[in-house]
Amino acid sequence: MSKGRKEDLQNAVRNGLQSFSLPNDQELAADWCEVWDKGFLATQLENLGSYPSQWITTIGQGGIMIPEEIQPAVLVSRSSAMCARSAIQSLIEQIPSAQIPEEHPPIFWSPPDFTAWRAAPSLYDMVDNIRSRFCGGKSGVVMLPRVEDSQRRAFQNMYDTKRGQSSGNFPFDACVALAGNTLPQSIEIIFQPGLWAICIIHASDMRCNYPVPVGVGTANPDAVHAIGEELRFYLSKCRSADVLTFDRGVAGVGAQEPEPSAAFLSYIQDSFRV
Repeated sequence: MSKGRKEDLQNAVRNGLQSFSLPNDQELAADWCEVWDKGFLATQLENLGSYPSQWITTIGQGGIMIPEEIQPAVLVSRSSAMCARSAIQSLIEQIPSAQIPEEHPPIFWSPPDFTAWRAAPSLYDMVDNIRSRFCGGKSGVVMLPRVEDSQRRAFQNMYDTKRGQSSGNFPFDACVALAGNTLPQSIEIIFQPGLWAICIIHASDMRCNYPVPVGVGTANPDAVHAIGEELRFYLSKCRSADVLTFDRGVAGVGAQEPEPSAAFLSYIQDSFRV
């Protein structure tokens, strides 16, 4: 390969990585997590400094003490698409069976800033896996993207969603848009009310200029409740117009429902009262 072609390739790779970079707001994300994690992720990010890519090595070496207040818990060092199923399974196994309801509530997934991330094929597999294993009855997997009104057309084009109906190219059972400034843009949350939660901060690494996942999952009732209260508050601000798409069968919304979007929004808001 000629020197010029090699430089072009290096520039293309560098530009590609930069296009995936998230705003450098991981400190703000860690502050948000202090409501429930007692400063655990803030401490870990401070220890990692400018090189969060060392998180995987740090976990492998052991010695990370998870606060008793958020246990049972698991450490997360990969993207949600790669780790969700195993992390959720580990958390579920630590929940007393008497606390697991027969009718599982929906699972909610709020990704990082959507302009910096895309629905990779592995994400579709992740959604299918957790739906089949951890959802039951009429519950499903609900996406909660943070998008401003001006971004919604771009979002719908990206995920091929249409108001009031699900698309074969959209992996989730429903999508409800939260305000763009609801959460720090680098934070990702996967949550099942009353059962467990996974929070991942995608922190920028100076060496690769790529967001590195640093996270923790918890099945601690108090921590899960605190996260649920935050999400429930955000959902209370949503209107029917914020329901971008949903599967009526999964949501249990009848075909004759005069205001189906409003009925679905009420259904998922009620799911937090577990």
